[in-house]
Amino acid sequence: SAARGVEDEGGAGPGNDPDWVYEHLRGLGCQSMEAERGPVAGRFGGASNGDGGLGIIDRGGEPSPHHQPVLVQEVLSALSCRPDREAVFIDCTVGMGGHSEAILDATMPYGKVIGLDRDEAALAIAKARLSRFEGRVTLCKGSFKALLEVVDGLGISSVAGILFDLGVSSMQIQTPERGFSFYDSGPLDMRMDRHLAQTAADLVNTLREQDLADLIYRYGEERRARQIAAALVRYREKNGPMTRTDTLADIVCRVIRSKSKWHKNHPATKTFQALRIAVNDEL
Repeated sequence: SAARGVEDEGGAGPGNDPDWVYEHLRGLGCQSMEAERGPVAGRFGGASNGDGGLGIIDRGGEPSPHHQPVLVQEVLSALSCRPDREAVFIDCTVGMGGHSEAILDATMPYGKVIGLDRDEAALAIAKARLSRFEGRVTLCKGSFKALLEVVDGLGISSVAGILFDLGVSSMQIQTPERGFSFYDSGPLDMRMDRHLAQTAADLVNTLREQDLADLIYRYGEERRARQIAAALVRYREKNGPMTRTDTLADIVCRVIRSKSKWHKNHPATKTFQALRIAVNDEL
């Protein structure tokens, strides 16, 4: 979805003070792409990294191949992106940078993008992908729940458009060790931000049966939530803590398949969705 505003008028304020910007954004999870602090680059703010913006510290690893973002032309149209437009856009779920790249290309050479994401791995890929847009992109680690604080910290009073591309990303699903997929064996994790304390395993192994059933029904709209919760509790009482995604998926499959046929969706889809939403406090 996109929301339009007016151009940034700038002006005096704490967000335009270099020291205030640096310290405030550090507290919000925005970090310099360089290990050392650099000078603030203009009114757009941020610790300088050679491209004039804030981002995450590159923790190593190679970027994944570029994914193809969905509905690109529709997004550009909704945001009224056009060449030579001097405007700031916010990509609240920047992911691997596909939509941000399209916005920056469409608004050459003046359009700017602030990108937020909770996933450090995705931000590292976005950083590499968007590196050619020197001085035009700011990347911040964090949830879009902190959107107003981030914008205020950058000294921006309004923006031209905001994009939300909600849900789990293909990169997260296709990385078994992240624990989002019921097709591959991996740790029962599901944290979009790996610094979160609670994992899906913690929920499955510690919640009372009634609370687990309520969670699966509330966030997954799973009609057999009670049967699934009972099966999960029986498993942990007999075998100890559950730690793997394939174990969870197999248990849910046995419950669902004993009652109905498996149609187009995997039987564990709703249960995995419910746990993911709870772990990441998505609602």
